[in-house]
Amino acid sequence: LAALNGATLPNLPVPQSQEQMLARALPSVEPLDPSELPDDPRMRTPSVLRPFDGALTNVHTMVMTEVDTARLAQRCRAERTTVHAALVVAMCRVRAADRGEDFVRVLNPINFRALVGSPEDCALYIQSTSTGLSPWDGTAFWDQARATTTHLEVARSARGVRAASLAGQLAMPIDSEVGHAEDLFSRVCPWEMLVTNLGVQNLCGAGPLRPTAIWGPVTQSQTDGEHVTGITTYEGRLRMVNCGYSVPVTFLKSVVYALMSAVEEA
Repeated sequence: LAALNGATLPNLPVPQSQEQMLARALPSVEPLDPSELPDDPRMRTPSVLRPFDGALTNVHTMVMTEVDTARLAQRCRAERTTVHAALVVAMCRVRAADRGEDFVRVLNPINFRALVGSPEDCALYIQSTSTGLSPWDGTAFWDQARATTTHLEVARSARGVRAASLAGQLAMPIDSEVGHAEDLFSRVCPWEMLVTNLGVQNLCGAGPLRPTAIWGPVTQSQTDGEHVTGITTYEGRLRMVNCGYSVPVTFLKSVVYALMSAVEEA
């Protein structure tokens, strides 16, 4: 965007690997002990990878109004939870109702740029954590959102990110092959949904040429039956883009309905 506005971009060095950056920035940080994390055997049930068969993925979008986006953020603050956690709960509830599932696992990418003091260069600065939820076990929506928030706060901490990095190194050593990657996605951290949230993007100082909307992230793995949703809030409106081979066209509409129903609860 800066280049489109006429800025000259500097030549940047190739970043170090994530493992090197985290080891350098967090040399004395002790990773989380597994006993400090939730231990639910359902989180370890392997997922199935579908073959590359030429099938086309489906892509659906949804944009919330400025008023509804603001109301959602305000209610989340009042409930001491994050917007991301509320979105995760709403998506788990909709998917469980659609597919008759009792337990839904969600992979949540975590941006660790701030932990390593990284500039805004173009590289991948994420670790991930999985959450699990029984959406219809009788627990109230906002109680589920607070529990999800607590889990993600631990995972986003320096100790949590360090633990995720070390686990990734064990699962994917330097000489990794296809089998290691398949095992990582299907056995080490299996999921039914991936929810990746860029948060609020203001693009301050970019120049007069600005996008009218921002969508993404958009990604797709080969986990059978997965829903992948990218979320971005820009110019006051929360936007979602969902892709998958079997996502109902009504999924995102139902997610917004679930969110706003929770917002309007007394």
